[in-house]
Order: sequence, then structure tokens, then C-alpha cells
Amino acid sequence: MHLYLYPIDETNKDTENTENRFPSTEYSNHMAVLALKDFICRAGLVLASAEREKITVLRDSRGKPYFEGRNDIFFSVSHSGNWWSCLMAEEEVGFDLEVIRHRKNFEGIAARFFTEEEYQYVLQNGLSGFYEIWVRKEAYVKYLGTGLSEGLRTFSVATKETLLQEVRHQQEDADRKCSYIIGFNEISSEIKAAYCCKSGNAISQTIILAPDQRP
Repeated sequence: MHLYLYPIDETNKDTENTENRFPSTEYSNHMAVLALKDFICRAGLVLASAEREKITVLRDSRGKPYFEGRNDIFFSVSHSGNWWSCLMAEEEVGFDLEVIRHRKNFEGIAARFFTEEEYQYVLQNGLSGFYEIWVRKEAYVKYLGTGLSEGLRTFSVATKETLLQEVRHQQEDADRKCSYIIGFNEISSEIKAAYCCKSGNAISQTIILAPDQRP
């Protein structure tokens, strides 16, 4: 499981999307393919030369992206602020990264979308606690491929006192009992990130994609 990061600065960001600095879908797909080629090499997997220029990112009926013709590699993309990121693995994954920004109404957002226990955690831990909850919830719904239709109040990733590693559902679902949320802050003190997978495996490498690899 590898994490790929790409810093989008003023000289290499998508010029057609300058308002929020997020890359376009085409741009993001291109970067995901670059990450895939690197991951295949590092993981010792096979990519036939005929496939190299034909890799395509598609989306299933729920909007979850996948590589056409590669059912052995999974990925999840996130972008926030000046960062594009992609978690690549040989199992289903969900990943979310958020650059911490001041939100005057973060407690109100937590009261509306988080469970009561998560809301209490935010009240105790402030803005940092809000983002810790948010990235874990986003990682989980990306892992499922359901997006926000899952309902953020139907499951918990924290108690009043602490963050959970295993997703806790309001109504237990046997198929989801072993879905693990792992949060980490090694990227920067100003970034919160988390990922979800069934195995609970750790990220083995973090790779910074070079600016000259942009489209």
C-alpha cells in the first residue's frame, strides 16, 4: 500500500480551475495513472507494454473510480489546498486528506452530520478534532464507494474521549465489522489524513510525484 502526493503550486496547478486549486477530473486521472505505473513497478506486478498507453480510469454506477482491466489494484484520490493525493493498494481502500482551514461553524457542522459521541469529541478537541473525524468518515464512505449517500450519522469513528480504529455502526452490519480506519499526521502539522481498508495494513511507502510528471 503506497501513498502518492503531488504538490500543486501556482506554476503547476490546473489553470482552468484556479478558483479552488482542485485539479480537473482529467488532470486527476492522469496523475492516478502515473501513480499506478509507479506502484506496479514497486510492487513487482506486471504491466504489459501494450497496456502502458491504454490505461483508463472509469467509474462504477456509484461513481467510485477504478482502472479499466486492472481488478487487482485499487486506489482512492483526495485533494485539498495545494495537495493532490492518491492511495494505491492491492485491496479496496478509501483515503481522505484535508488541509486544516479555520471554520467558524465547525461545531454546527459536527452537530448536524456527526453522531452524538463524535460531536462531543469535537467539543473537547476543537477544530483539530473536527478534521480528525471528518477525514475518517470521508475515508470510510470512499472505501464503500457510496459517497455521502451512506449517511454520516449511521456510523461512528470516535467515542466522546478517543478516536476509534474500527468503524462502529449504529446498526451492526456483519460485512462491515472488519473495516479499519487509520489516521495519520506525518505529512504536515497542518494536514489531517486517514484511510480505510479491511486488512488494517499500514502504508509502506509515501512517494512525492515530481512536478515534471504533470500532464
